[in-house]
Amino acid sequence: MGLFSFISNFFGGGETTVKSFDSNKSSKTKQEVVEEEVPEEEMEEEVLWWENPVQREDSPEFEALTNTVLYDELNRSLQESRLEIIEIPDNISAILDIIHRKNFKYDEITQLIEHSPVLTGDFLSIANSAAFSRGIAIRNLGQALPRLGKQTIQSILFLNASKMTVPNNSIFQKTAEEVIMESQAVAKISRMLGEKLYGDGNEAFLAGLLHNIGKLGLLKQIANFYEVPEDLDMEYHQSLFSNIFPMFYQEAGEIIGRYWKLEDKIIQSISHHNKIDILIENEVEGLDLKIAALVNISVYMAKLIGFGDSTISEPDLFGQQSAEILGLKDSPNTRKLLNEIYDAVAEQMPAAA
Repeated sequence: MGLFSFISNFFGGGETTVKSFDSNKSSKTKQEVVEEEVPEEEMEEEVLWWENPVQREDSPEFEALTNTVLYDELNRSLQESRLEIIEIPDNISAILDIIHRKNFKYDEITQLIEHSPVLTGDFLSIANSAAFSRGIAIRNLGQALPRLGKQTIQSILFLNASKMTVPNNSIFQKTAEEVIMESQAVAKISRMLGEKLYGDGNEAFLAGLLHNIGKLGLLKQIANFYEVPEDLDMEYHQSLFSNIFPMFYQEAGEIIGRYWKLEDKIIQSISHHNKIDILIENEVEGLDLKIAALVNISVYMAKLIGFGDSTISEPDLFGQQSAEILGLKDSPNTRKLLNEIYDAVAEQMPAAA
């Protein structure tokens, strides 16, 4: 399956296997978390997905590269304006130029997007996903684009630009598929949490979707310095690069974000969503701290469901520092929201590796 069709399947369906839960929920949008009371005994008997994380089998790992080889080359590429990994294709650049204008109109970019079946499919699929759906099917871009909003459109365009740079190698392609699937899941979670706990679901979606952008950028650089076989005769996932990604992907994401001229707050959420302590030490507060915490807790939830590069063996969702920052506490209302989140992302989860 190709990378683009894989992403389309993620939003538009596709046969997958997941650990299922009976959450007994109904979907509601742009409102406070439900106020109805749930009996204590019912809460105690409920199967809680956030306390029963998906366990993934171990994946083989490549040996680590030294810090200087990869990171120095990334900085050198930036200084010399030869950023193969993050250059924006002309068709996407033209759309971005338009949406950055003041008072732009969505119909100005509709025709440009329609030239690309892949882009069109992505926009329609995301507009019809549970994170954005209002119960009315979206059939065309004229309906989809206003629903998504400027920030979400921008984030989808950036992600499409990044996945076009993935090396034509089965290992890189499969890794990119998984990284993108995780990014989409985190974006959905961030949006649904963001509407309740942050106040701007679209900005939350943007931060969540781009939080992994450094990993996609690094795949191109890794291909230049690391000899990788065409494929492996075994099951594997992105933890194949677990000796490489953790050291570099947030720094690489920051470089990419600055090159793309993203808002400082979004860049900080990309570079520090796993470094909340540092933000607090640097006296970052308010929405700047909340957006990083939002991405952090969304990544944590996605891992519990089975996305990402590692497994959480002893879950403690409400004990996370980011949960405290956001005011996310265990309650009947929160459990309803969490079950809605699970339904929005888990049905597209592939079989555990």
